[in-house]
Amino acid sequence: QKCKLHGKLQLLGLGTALKILLLPEQLLSTSLSRAELVAFFNTLQKFSAAIRAVPEMSVKYFSLQSSYKSDILTESMQAPSPEASRAAPPTAPAPPAPPSSRAAGSAGVPTRQEPAGAQAGGAEADLESG
Repeated sequence: QKCKLHGKLQLLGLGTALKILLLPEQLLSTSLSRAELVAFFNTLQKFSAAIRAVPEMSVKYFSLQSSYKSDILTESMQAPSPEASRAAPPTAPAPPAPPSSRAAGSAGVPTRQEPAGAQAGGAEADLESG
């Protein structure tokens, strides 16, 4: 209930601000009610308090960001983990694998990936027999 009341009060204050901006000066004194003026000043106070808090919040935000970045940098600069020290030393790269028999153009010779009995026309033979 309290949130609804504050929401209505702020909306009335924003509406009053628009009314003040858009109405001619001659009509302002007769068109604004006391409730509208109270809502306007209340909303003005809430917005000004929020604007005053921006520098303080941004200082806190940037100090936290810099501390997180420095933590990450110090962690990466520390000694390597025990898992990394147990890793095998780097070796020379392996020679390239020979081209597969399909790429060479020999369709009847089975390759390493295929089972021993499968050949390049095996799927068609299975369809005909099945």
